[in-house]
Amino acid sequence: MEKKIYIVVLKPGTDETAFLTTGPAAGMQVHSNLNNFDGIISMLLTEAEVASLLESDLVVDVEREFPVVPTAYPVTPEYTRNTTLKTRLNPAGVNGSNYSGTNFWFHGGVDITANSGPVGFFTTSGEDAEVSATIEQNFIGEYVDIVAVEAGSPTSAYDSYAYTHPDFLDANNSPRFVKTDWTTYDNALVDYDQATSNTEFFDAHSIGVLSAAGGKYCGWSKGSSLRVVFLGNGVAAAYNGVLNFHNNKPINPATGRRNATVVTGAWGFVGTDYDSAIWIERVNTINAYDAAGNLTVITRPGGGWGTDLTPFTDNGMSVRVINDPADSTDKWMVDWGTSTRYTALDTIMSNYNNAGGIYHFRSAGNNAKVSVGLNDPRYNTTIQVDNGVSYVSLAVVDAGGGNYVYDITNVTTPGSGTLLAYPLRHYDMGGGNDFTIAAAQHSTVNPLLDDYSNRGPIVDCAATGAYTWTAYPSISLLDGTWGYFSGTSCAGPVAAGTASIMICDFFIKRGEYPTIAQLREMINKYSKQTLESEGLVDFSSVPTAADITSSRLYFSNEVFRIKDGDSQNGGSDLSDLFGTRPEMIYIPQSIRLGTGKYFADPRGPSYGRRPASGQTYPRRKIKVGA
Repeated sequence: MEKKIYIVVLKPGTDETAFLTTGPAAGMQVHSNLNNFDGIISMLLTEAEVASLLESDLVVDVEREFPVVPTAYPVTPEYTRNTTLKTRLNPAGVNGSNYSGTNFWFHGGVDITANSGPVGFFTTSGEDAEVSATIEQNFIGEYVDIVAVEAGSPTSAYDSYAYTHPDFLDANNSPRFVKTDWTTYDNALVDYDQATSNTEFFDAHSIGVLSAAGGKYCGWSKGSSLRVVFLGNGVAAAYNGVLNFHNNKPINPATGRRNATVVTGAWGFVGTDYDSAIWIERVNTINAYDAAGNLTVITRPGGGWGTDLTPFTDNGMSVRVINDPADSTDKWMVDWGTSTRYTALDTIMSNYNNAGGIYHFRSAGNNAKVSVGLNDPRYNTTIQVDNGVSYVSLAVVDAGGGNYVYDITNVTTPGSGTLLAYPLRHYDMGGGNDFTIAAAQHSTVNPLLDDYSNRGPIVDCAATGAYTWTAYPSISLLDGTWGYFSGTSCAGPVAAGTASIMICDFFIKRGEYPTIAQLREMINKYSKQTLESEGLVDFSSVPTAADITSSRLYFSNEVFRIKDGDSQNGGSDLSDLFGTRPEMIYIPQSIRLGTGKYFADPRGPSYGRRPASGQTYPRRKIKVGA
């Protein structure tokens, strides 16, 4: 049995020579007599010998000498890069790898070495959309594998990204993208054997996703491996394949453990966020639950709701301007979406939680929908409408080429029964075992959510969305194709890459990956409280329903409107938080530049010294851990 160094603490007055030669320690190995120190001896002992000595009334304690490490941070970070952080402005005639996004400022507070004003998009408000900076970090996602789960269709036109694009290479310019035979992990994924076919790995969207999360120049997790699987053979099959990949991946020889898996889900179902809307004057009752589960029943005043719509907005609902097809007039309406739940995804995420070391970052969606999470009591808030009155259908139809638009028509409720709607429910997002991420503007002056972003208490945190510099293929530069990526499709991967650094830090500190609950706690703890509502409308005295223009959003003159014929993906706008946590995901310097290992306490439980009174002999037997 392996021996380790222990310090034996003796009862005062004990004859150390007799103790070692004829007493309880006879035959045991002395490491040092420690001749200058009375009453303690350094010994090399097995666990059995430790237990034997602890039985002796001559021994006060036997204390393990644990390994020691320096208590200083390294002087030089593992990764340092001087770069230009960029948003809004398109470069020309340069290398795209000269740049990184201003998301590195908003999510990590990297050192700005030259700027003329606050960092951000709004140059007309004095913001600087191009600043010199130094990116430094000690973890680069080296203990993480990133998998993008995508809704599009790959094409051979982007195959070269897997081999040559600068953002997808490692420090030695070797590819980090791993071609995967996904049929190995679920036989239903017949269209995604990338290893054998050796082609069609990406579409433009998946390139933006992987770059935002783990790009060498555009993402925090620049040391991770990169993979992608598409949803063409089914949502459940793809997520099952990813979990099988996670459970069966090889051991990382550097750690003796399998890497963690960070999954991005930058996709959404068509037509589930909005189903219908009704003029607020036809709502007769609001059954409002608060976050603690308390129910308040609010009935329509005798004279109608009038201009005070706070009974709706104070209870989490967004009211929207919609042109009523019944009479072609704009009205303030309250909307609702699919009220049932896609429980299959909740089951999938529950299994991810049970597996451990796998994390799913879900893009919240681009429909400016306000929702709460599945486990939030407000999920059961309802509105009740008058019998037989008309409401509008917010149907979504394919206008061609996969462009889904709103088709707003008039519908009349049945003459009998009461229409009951759930305005705060969401079909598939906001589960307890994944992370729902909203999109926010690159702006210090106007720290608002992107106008299109879904929002509400359903959101775990926000990350930068539109105008994030990535390898998204839209601008041809000297070293390849780059561009600005957008949507919560960008924000979710930005958050995933940011969180991967926290995962690495946690792993080095503790020798295990955080649970989903622990990672959520870290994200909440370190997030920056930076977001605000614009407050364009006083909902206690709303104006006549009409177009409303914001000067603090990137571009919007139809805030609060849902319009017939507009795209359901980004076609409606909001500028208030509506209960969204006002925080963006953030890596504190202690993690970004920390080393993790120096914080660990290697000692196990301490049993303390022998008590001075009560039962002092025989000492209880204690198994000493390795």
